[in-house]
Amino acid sequence: MTHPGMTICAGKSTLEVRDAIIHQRWTPGSEVDARDAEESVRAVRALGGDTPRPLLLEMSDVSMSAAARNVYEHAQSVCAVALVGATLVDRVVAATMRRHDFCPHEFFTSAQDALAWLRQFDGQQFDGGRGH
Repeated sequence: MTHPGMTICAGKSTLEVRDAIIHQRWTPGSEVDARDAEESVRAVRALGGDTPRPLLLEMSDVSMSAAARNVYEHAQSVCAVALVGATLVDRVVAATMRRHDFCPHEFFTSAQDALAWLRQFDGQQFDGGRGH
């Protein structure tokens, strides 16, 4: 499954689907607020259709408001998230996004490693940590 890319959040982010994995890239230096997060969640849901898909989220040098993190924590629109970043700050942002338990999350410094990890989740659905 391949879906052509789209630009969202006033140009701060792009989304595309390749091999059933949703790939979202935030532009370095972006500040993500709750409206951006809500738009992002809607776009991910539209791309995924009825089946939550794995998400590769590239977020190097991106700041995220507490309200945006809250939107993502309650979204439940994907089945696994691989967060890719390059700095200690990226790692901290990723850690704050791991507070929910509806799907597995991992942090990576390599998109290739992140994709390899995500491939195990294609087609799976998660039920809030009560069993996979």
